[in-house]
Amino acid sequence: MIALIASVSIEESLAKRKIKLFGCVRQQGKANVVINTRENGSIKNMIITGKPRLGKPIEFDNILIDKSRKCTELKGDFWNRSTLDSNPYTSGGYTVKEKSVKLKIGNDGNGFTLQNKGRVILYRKGDTVVGCGKLTKKKKKCKEDKAPTNAPSASPTGASTAVPTPVTTVAPVTTTGAPTASPTLEVNPPPVDTSTFCQNLNTCNLDDPGTCQISSSAPGVSSCGAGVPLGFYPDLSRCDAYCYCSGSEAPSSYSIVPTGLSWDTHAQGLSNSYLNGVWGENGAWGTNGGGAVFPSQLSFEGQQRPPQC
Repeated sequence: MIALIASVSIEESLAKRKIKLFGCVRQQGKANVVINTRENGSIKNMIITGKPRLGKPIEFDNILIDKSRKCTELKGDFWNRSTLDSNPYTSGGYTVKEKSVKLKIGNDGNGFTLQNKGRVILYRKGDTVVGCGKLTKKKKKCKEDKAPTNAPSASPTGASTAVPTPVTTVAPVTTTGAPTASPTLEVNPPPVDTSTFCQNLNTCNLDDPGTCQISSSAPGVSSCGAGVPLGFYPDLSRCDAYCYCSGSEAPSSYSIVPTGLSWDTHAQGLSNSYLNGVWGENGAWGTNGGGAVFPSQLSFEGQQRPPQC
């Protein structure tokens, strides 16, 4: 079982109240949760940040807090259904950087403040749990923070089999961190076919909301294909799907966002930008971010890529 040690601290000022929860995830790194509230006590937003162990690649692409207080008895997403109209974990915005994955849930957060204490936080790859642990009130140094003595491996650790997988919907993923160059061994990547690049990665033949994991075909080969850099790529044959490419042997994914939403390549506004060369605008239309939004909320840039959503 993947273990977590977590802690919470509360800071108050005249202007606002901030609640912090911290966690250590064995074999996965650490996490912290910040809940910002207004003077009247209402929740302004919730920010959850997950970081891998030092020297290890990120092996998760979404995060959520579960109702359960035990990793062995997962009960589903923890959010206040009496005050929120929809699941905040599927509408929040993600920022993916080289060393962290951050989820920001806007107005009202998940509807709870201190009730989050004692719940378990999950790191997931698509809808597969790869890390789990409990949020408590004392911060401790994570044992996994020590740098590994051996050279880190770019491949997954296989931690996904250690924790049972809950039945949940897949959270949309966005990123504002600048993608890094692909660490794969190929020097001359093949040209990208703008009409089929991401579409062809749907090896699970998904046609409904969900996520399909994409694995590397051989050692040293990027899971999305030779030379494909870290980034998010829209499926140019439809408006509601995208590919997340890890830029390494680590698993990538093809995802269809929740029904009624579209994939916006620039959901975070000026924080999002196209990747360089054939991987970006007028090529694969890849970006360093994006998100699932209602069609009426698509950014101008998000409407430009094929098929002109």
